[in-house]
Amino acid sequence: MGRFIRQTSTTLNVVIATAMVGGLVAGCGVGETNMPAKSEGEVIHTEGGTKSAAPVVTKDGRMLKPEGYEGIWFETEPTDPWERLVWLSQEFVGDPVFLGQLGPNDAADAFTGQPDICSDELVARMESMGLENRKGVNAPRLYSCDFELKLKENDFFNAFFSIEMIRISGRPNFDSIDYNFGPKTSNIVRRVPGAKVDLHCVAVEEIEASDSIILISSLLPGESKGFKEACRRSYNLYWTFKNLGILEGAK
Repeated sequence: MGRFIRQTSTTLNVVIATAMVGGLVAGCGVGETNMPAKSEGEVIHTEGGTKSAAPVVTKDGRMLKPEGYEGIWFETEPTDPWERLVWLSQEFVGDPVFLGQLGPNDAADAFTGQPDICSDELVARMESMGLENRKGVNAPRLYSCDFELKLKENDFFNAFFSIEMIRISGRPNFDSIDYNFGPKTSNIVRRVPGAKVDLHCVAVEEIEASDSIILISSLLPGESKGFKEACRRSYNLYWTFKNLGILEGAK
């Protein structure tokens, strides 16, 4: 998939996967480039109906929210790196990424035929936003697509985040949170009991044509910034992937 592989990143990803699945298993009974937006708004029609219109960029550089769009939106470039990812991803609203399907040689048997959440097109879009794709987890119950984000220009260590497809049986062991970061916060962000470090607050979603649970999480270099900040990052990452179209059709 054209991934950049580094041993330290691989080790970290395994730690992330173990923590995430471990937190779920406990209660489940487990069997920087600036890219301009489209200059004209255009409603996208598909077989499934009408999608969000593409954003419009004004003469003074503001990116206007398309009619019918229900998520968080930034008209100008934010300074926060996680909000900036949302802003960069807005360029793709109305143009869902092509995922394709995982084949027998791409992932574990449980994921064969599932949407490829790490498709070449998705990776290319993320890299165009200044991110680096890292080797994800390919395990019997978990398949992930992982990325590295430079938070500050002179930082030696970078942040990591991932979108993960998990197969479990029974009801997921998630807890609700009391924060409000914007539209649909209570439907998106969840606490994962038993998970450690920053992985105890994730975004949870589904993908059309998939019966797997989708989790979005992040991990900072060094010390954690706390539970609320982990939740805020997950919320922003949710809208980043939503704008890219990977969560298009999610329930």
